[in-house]
Amino acid sequence: MIRIAQVKLVAAVVAVVITAGGGAVAVNQLMAQSSSAKPAPVARSTEPATQPASPSAPNDRAGAATPKAALHALAAAGRAADVEGMKMLVDIKNPSQEQLLLAACEYAGTRKAFFETVNAKFGEPAMTRLGGMMRINLFDVFLKDLETKTDTVTERIRGNEALLSMEGETGNVWLVRDDGGWKLSATNMTKDWPQEKYTEVLTGVQQGNVTLSDLTNQINEGKFATFADLARTVRGMMRGR
Repeated sequence: MIRIAQVKLVAAVVAVVITAGGGAVAVNQLMAQSSSAKPAPVARSTEPATQPASPSAPNDRAGAATPKAALHALAAAGRAADVEGMKMLVDIKNPSQEQLLLAACEYAGTRKAFFETVNAKFGEPAMTRLGGMMRINLFDVFLKDLETKTDTVTERIRGNEALLSMEGETGNVWLVRDDGGWKLSATNMTKDWPQEKYTEVLTGVQQGNVTLSDLTNQINEGKFATFADLARTVRGMMRGR
């Protein structure tokens, strides 16, 4: 009887509110008040308190869930000039490998600043077009191959090592797995390089850093009247690399 009386009372108040012109908002407020005294049920969640990082993105343990995910993440880190992300996705064993990685990280930062300048001066379509064609050193070629070839090549996994053959200038890409996941193996990638090859790659990346820094300054100084002028200059550099 008490419950029936409460229902009738709520119905009467609703009718008064609607008649008075309170509308749906007032009804919603009334219904919220009528249920506020009841404690809300506590839902038990099966989700962890902290969501795990995406397997293709670097985290505090680095690496990635699969070899191909590691290469995609490394390409993304290189494009974004994410130095820490690049470092965590490469397995380094000696100072020479570290020197080459640090040069690549520096170049990635200069490369990003260059494209931001192109975008500001000539617009996003020009920046996108230039980004698609620019390969002035082996690092540019490597990033492009990771982005365009990774999904199409076969990965051969043997224990904690994986091999993906990109062919062309990039050639075989080796990865290793530890507790943090898959990473690019600098040791396996460079173990067959003679000193001349190492010097060539390192020098090319360092020169590319200087070249793009100079181009950025020239754009800001107004040397290139049109995007076509800049594109011709970049094509000339690519032919001479």
